[in-house]
Amino acid sequence: MPRRPIRRDLSLRPPPYVSWRGGRPRFNPDRKLRDAGLKGQDLRHGPAGPWFTLDECRAWWEARKGHVASARAGRVAAPPPRRDCVKDLLRDYMLSPDWRAKAASTQARERQLHRQMVEEVVPAGALRLADAEVAIVEAADVKGFFLKAEREHGLTSARLMVMLLSAAFSWGRTDQRWRLKGDNPCHRLRLPTPPPRVFVWTWESLLAFIAAADDLDLPFIGDAVMLGVFSGQRQGDRLKLLDSALDDEMLAFRQAKRGALVEIPQHVFLERRLTAGRERRRALPHTVIAPYVLIDETTGRAMSQDRYHSLFSRVRAHAVERAQAEGDNWMAVHLAAARDQDLRDTIVTWMVRAECTMAEVVSITGHSLRSIMSIMKHYLLVDRTLSVQAIQKVTGWMRKTGMEM
Repeated sequence: MPRRPIRRDLSLRPPPYVSWRGGRPRFNPDRKLRDAGLKGQDLRHGPAGPWFTLDECRAWWEARKGHVASARAGRVAAPPPRRDCVKDLLRDYMLSPDWRAKAASTQARERQLHRQMVEEVVPAGALRLADAEVAIVEAADVKGFFLKAEREHGLTSARLMVMLLSAAFSWGRTDQRWRLKGDNPCHRLRLPTPPPRVFVWTWESLLAFIAAADDLDLPFIGDAVMLGVFSGQRQGDRLKLLDSALDDEMLAFRQAKRGALVEIPQHVFLERRLTAGRERRRALPHTVIAPYVLIDETTGRAMSQDRYHSLFSRVRAHAVERAQAEGDNWMAVHLAAARDQDLRDTIVTWMVRAECTMAEVVSITGHSLRSIMSIMKHYLLVDRTLSVQAIQKVTGWMRKTGMEM
């Protein structure tokens, strides 16, 4: 009786020229490939890192089999093919038109995140994620990097690094050179999110801050805060508002982040403040060389965001000291937690309390409807004003429909 041939599972066979060696794979080119410049090498993550799995060996081979075929045909007599790493992908993405279309502040932040990723400190023999080959990066690798970055840089920075990496992988899928295939390893990682920031300026805290700015002879910082709460615009857009805009009834902002043009009527309190600011600028002893509503009146020049942040912090500290001197501990604690970014969310909260529609809110701030709903979720759920209004409306409706006990 003839012997039945033994069937081998081809799915367990390593790629060509790769010997498995009991789980320690090595690329072993034959003489013709060696003469063409290809060299043998252990397939592992770094000189002393973990060995490639069978799937990683196959991905490594898929990225090189074209070069190997050319070498066997005698068409290649060059060094081994380029090894595309995560840092190469990030570099190319950050040189692309897609990335350069982002706001300048976003680019500056992502450059810093990129440096932190590339300069990641790892134990001896371990492999940086930035040095890993793009073809073999998996979700587990990104999740491990995130956990390490969270310990070293905090949750927010770690999430932003993964978001940058995710954007680069998504871009690489449509780029002519990269043409990445498969799932984005940064998706569906179930990363923790930082707790929402719950802060709304009160009218009293706003006036206390402006009074502190005037007391320090920095009234233009008070103007910036008043403009922030009654326009709902981002800090960078406010600092670029042209002085000529005060000649019209409507303030026109070109939003740097979305490119949207937002026209806002001047609130009477804001109009008074900005008119007084224009008169101050005309009376300055030095020449004003910046065409903006908000300038550094100590120099007459445009005010950078770093300069504004420094002066805002100085005024806030003075406002806290004034509240403490008056024995108002609640106001001192409230002001100490206040940030400029909260002004934008504050006006959204105020408008919803005033029963403005979503369309009316969007027409002022330029938020997307999704962003408005997010703010409502984070800020308005802790607002007793709306809950009281809701119960009052339900009570009135019940009486009208005859629901009595």
